[in-house]
Amino acid sequence: MGRGPTGGGPGAADVAVPALLVAGHVTAVLLGGVLDGFAGGAGGEGGAGGGGGGVAVQSAAGCLVVLLTAVALVWRRTAPAPVCCAALCADAATRALLPQSAPTAALPVAVWVALYSLSVHRPVRVALPVAALATAATPLPGPGGDLAGPLLDDLVAGALLHAAVVLAGRLWAHRKDRRARALARLADVAGERRVAAAAERERLARDLHDTAGHHFTALAVQGAAARRLLDTHPELADEALAAGAAVGRDVLATLGAMVAAVADVGSVRGGGDGGTERAEGTARAEGTAGAARAEGAVETEGAAGDTALYDVLPSLCAGLERLGTPVSLDLRGRPRALPPDVRVTAYRVVQESLTNAMRYAPGAPVTVHVRRSEAELTVTVSNAPAPRPAGGATAWGSGRGLGHLRERVAALGGRLTAGPGERGGWTVAANLPAPVRRAGRGWWRAAWWPRAVDVAAFAACAAGPLLATVAGPFAAAARDGAQLALLACLVTAHAAPLLLRRRAPATALAVLLAVSLAWTAATAAGVLGFTWLTVLALAWPGELIALHAVGAYGPARATWPAPVAVGVVGGAALGLAAVGDPAEAAGPGTVAVTAALGLAAVPWLLPVWGLGLLARARRGEDGPWERRVLDAVAVRVGDAVSGERRRVATALHGTVVGHTVRLVRSAEAGLAGTADRGSALAEMTTAARGALAGLRDLLDALDAHPPAPGLGGPEPVRLPPDGVR
Repeated sequence: MGRGPTGGGPGAADVAVPALLVAGHVTAVLLGGVLDGFAGGAGGEGGAGGGGGGVAVQSAAGCLVVLLTAVALVWRRTAPAPVCCAALCADAATRALLPQSAPTAALPVAVWVALYSLSVHRPVRVALPVAALATAATPLPGPGGDLAGPLLDDLVAGALLHAAVVLAGRLWAHRKDRRARALARLADVAGERRVAAAAERERLARDLHDTAGHHFTALAVQGAAARRLLDTHPELADEALAAGAAVGRDVLATLGAMVAAVADVGSVRGGGDGGTERAEGTARAEGTAGAARAEGAVETEGAAGDTALYDVLPSLCAGLERLGTPVSLDLRGRPRALPPDVRVTAYRVVQESLTNAMRYAPGAPVTVHVRRSEAELTVTVSNAPAPRPAGGATAWGSGRGLGHLRERVAALGGRLTAGPGERGGWTVAANLPAPVRRAGRGWWRAAWWPRAVDVAAFAACAAGPLLATVAGPFAAAARDGAQLALLACLVTAHAAPLLLRRRAPATALAVLLAVSLAWTAATAAGVLGFTWLTVLALAWPGELIALHAVGAYGPARATWPAPVAVGVVGGAALGLAAVGDPAEAAGPGTVAVTAALGLAAVPWLLPVWGLGLLARARRGEDGPWERRVLDAVAVRVGDAVSGERRRVATALHGTVVGHTVRLVRSAEAGLAGTADRGSALAEMTTAARGALAGLRDLLDALDAHPPAPGLGGPEPVRLPPDGVR
């Protein structure tokens, strides 16, 4: 391929096209001379008169103009606008100065090539005026000429032809742009893999901290408190063991869903005996286990709105109260819908703040304020100074909680502050933007606008022909109620598929063509009067609208049969109309002939179909080749993400999952009575602390940002096969 406009100069393809143009012109001139020689020999000396020299001069002048134009076409990519203007001037000059007998047929082809290059390398606002100038270059009629004659046909044909050239150029330009973007992504696949792997590491680290860290801290604090109060409050031991079994299983399920590779989850869920079922029954009434389940509820898509957040926050706070920390929850503001990301972030702020209060200020009262206003959601969590030292609980923290929260809040455009309170203690405040969505705002940008366009197209193709019939020259015939009702049904059936032109464009076009054939067949059979075919002619724009829809909304490939089908069916409809015309004596063979002749109308239908393809291209929809490239990129990026998950899963198996399995088994053994409660509580607490330590080590490893598997160097890239070159 030749180099583009920024390639530094013309390439092989830039020279090949003008060379073919000159070769074709020279061949045509030589063949014309040979044929004229034969004609001159057959006519005697009349063919070799004095006009022979003039014809030779005119032919030489035409060849010179074609050669100069071809030389200019070599730079059609680097300077498309000047080259197109030169080709237009050359064509107009030869039309005005040389007689029609002079062979200059290559010049219009040169104009088409230059206009195509202009459409590819310049915006459509530049190409369309040039196409209009090329159409206007049609020679004006001489004195006494009539625009209603062949000249008008030439103008219409030229306009359609130049519009088709511009459409083809713009389609190729969009295709080149899509391919360039796809190839750029393919070339930078290693970079995308690194970015995707880093994003997955960050997501896994944040989710691990927000889910497992909170629950392990709660179990460690609850188990230690239950051990201290085992002699005076033995019922707390059962509650702590039940919470440990339930929350441990919930954590295993969460970790398994997070990395999709934790194999021991199934064995832990299936492990145990009747003690597991008894633990599940007991855990339903435990506040900490309820908080674990509420965490999943707040992230579900179906729980949209403030009601979901207000429903799960009491369960989250109740889990802390069961551990001896008084929590007061204050929910203010009129309930309004919240975006899912704002809802989850607000929940995480409360969760992390309660975890820190339990860890660093055990037993201190905590106050949670949630206020919903017109423009934002404000979450404030404050705890009083700790009534007793935190002991070794501070060692369980990883120091990442507030950092993750700041990242979450900042990603939403909000602000988070954390620091000492006015009366001591600690306060965390988050302001999350959550403007109230007004009903009906922007409806014209939503699905209503395309539907309104479809309804307008249906109304225009249905009501328009009926009104023209009733008010037009067929008003007398329209007084027949039965005929008018039948006509209304036909027009409605013909236009109704336009309502589905976006969802099923090929089906809509097929139904429109079938109704047209049935209509004309009924006319040929005498069921309908011949005059009612005028209504079908007025409704025929429906086929053009459906043809445009096939190009714009149909499948990405194999839509080219649509204009062929419209041309053939249109020709067959004309043949049936001729059969039903009382003034004609056409037979059934006419239908086959006119259907074949309908293929001649396909070139004039291509601009309509091309406009649809251009609309698809402007929406940015990729073709099969681009999709194969992007699929290859997605597979390699997905491999990087899967590699991070496997790495995290392996680390979880060695540390966090093992401690969690031991935690669940210890809690179930204590509930089943196969182990002493005190020993079971001690084992559960030790396992929770071990899981926290393992989680901290894993988060430290993730923060080190090691290279993901397969990202050591560039990879060989193989382009997918391209069936269209």
